[in-house]
Amino acid sequence: MPFSDVFPILNQWFPQVGNFGRGPGPEVFTVPMRHGEVSPRIAPIICYEALFTRYTVEAARHGAQLLVNVTNDSWFGPFGEPELHLALSAFRSIETRLPQIRSTNTGISALILPDGSITGASPKNEALHLNWEIVLPEENPDSGVIRWGDWFGPTALFVGLILLLIMQIRAARLRPTHSQ
Repeated sequence: MPFSDVFPILNQWFPQVGNFGRGPGPEVFTVPMRHGEVSPRIAPIICYEALFTRYTVEAARHGAQLLVNVTNDSWFGPFGEPELHLALSAFRSIETRLPQIRSTNTGISALILPDGSITGASPKNEALHLNWEIVLPEENPDSGVIRWGDWFGPTALFVGLILLLIMQIRAARLRPTHSQ
């Protein structure tokens, strides 16, 4: 359950949701292939780890060629969350320039291409056999996020707050003063 470490009451409110411990961080491993094919370097992403840029960027820095997201979208219901989780997962492929296989038990399974395009998506709540041919990068892809980290969100927030403060100061100066 997200944020249950900060708000332990969530574990009591949602007892059906499992609580798992945090691992050591992203890992990249190879999978044995049939016919002696070259094994891709895979970075597994479990459920809402796909929401965090830092996790997938670190996996890309460790040489991942493919992101594999296994998730359970049932805990938020069928209305909107599966689509939102899929869209947010697509950002991880854009940031890392890596393809992503997304497999869900109740949400939307899909192949996400390095440019964020979603292809071959399954309908929600349907078992479906999907078969894709995936082009893996030969070497580590390079992107601004891999090079410099997740700076855009915090920088945009900081600049927005500064602009808001400047607007408030200007508005206060332009207000007419009423003297009695």
